[in-house]
Amino acid sequence: MNYIKQINGFWNWVLLNGISQGEMVLYMAVLHCANVSNWKSSLTIPNSTLLSLTKISDRAQLNKVRNRLIQTGLIRYEKGSRGKTGTYVIKKLYGENDTGIGVNMCSENNTGSDTQPDTYSDTYPGTNRTPIRTPYINKTKTKQNETRSPLPPYEEIIKSYNDICRDLPKVTSVSDKRKSAIAARLKKYTPEQIAEVFRKTHESDFLSGRNDKGWKCSFDWLMNENNMIKVLEGNYDNRTGTSEKSFDVYRDSVDHDEMERLMREKYDGGEL
Repeated sequence: MNYIKQINGFWNWVLLNGISQGEMVLYMAVLHCANVSNWKSSLTIPNSTLLSLTKISDRAQLNKVRNRLIQTGLIRYEKGSRGKTGTYVIKKLYGENDTGIGVNMCSENNTGSDTQPDTYSDTYPGTNRTPIRTPYINKTKTKQNETRSPLPPYEEIIKSYNDICRDLPKVTSVSDKRKSAIAARLKKYTPEQIAEVFRKTHESDFLSGRNDKGWKCSFDWLMNENNMIKVLEGNYDNRTGTSEKSFDVYRDSVDHDEMERLMREKYDGGEL
C-alpha cells in the first residue's frame, strides 16, 4: 500500500462522509503503525500503543471510538483471544490509476494546475460514492458534502449526574433546552470537569439538601454557567466552624477567664 496515496484517499473520503476528531486521530495512528510495519496485510497493535499515540483517555473510550471507526468500513478489527493483541486490516482508499496527488480542497481560489488531476475515474473502495470532481471548495455547500460534527455526549453527562448526585432529583428526560445547555457547557468544559462539578455538589451539604432550609439544587441549576463556576470555585464547599451549631460548640468550649489572663500577660497588664 502507498502511504501518501492512502492518506490523500482518506482525506477525500472524510470530505464526503465526515467522522469525528477522535476517529480521525485513531485512524491516522493505525495507519502510522501499518507504515512502520511495512504494510502487512494484517497487523497487531497493542491498546497501550494506540492510547499513547492518540491520547485517548482510557481503554473504554478507545473501544467506543474504534467501534465507530469499524462502522465506517475504513478498518476491520478482530479482537485477540485472552492475553493476545487484536488484529487490524486497513481498507485501501485509492485506485491503481491515482497519481497520489490529492484534490486541493484547501483554497477557494485554487483552480488546479498541470500536476493536479481535475477528475478521478475510480470510486473509493468501501463506499458507494465517487470522489469529488472539483479542485476547489464550492461556496454553496450541500448536506452531502458537509462534514458532520459529532453530537455532544448528552447521555454521558446525564448518566454522570444521576450516578454521582444521588441525593438530587434524577434526570429522566432530555428536552431541547437541556441539550442546548449541555452543548453550551461542553464548549468550555470537558466531561471530566463537569463530573467534578457533580462530585463537589454531592459533597456539599447545602447543595444536596442536607440543610435546615429544605432546599436542594437540580440538574438545570447546575447547568447554569454562573452556578457551575461557583461550584467549581468552592463557594458551596462545606465549612467547619461557621454554622450556628459549630459556633455554639466553639463558644461553650472557651475558658474566658484563662483567655483574659493570657491577654493581660501578653500586653503586660493594664492595656486591655
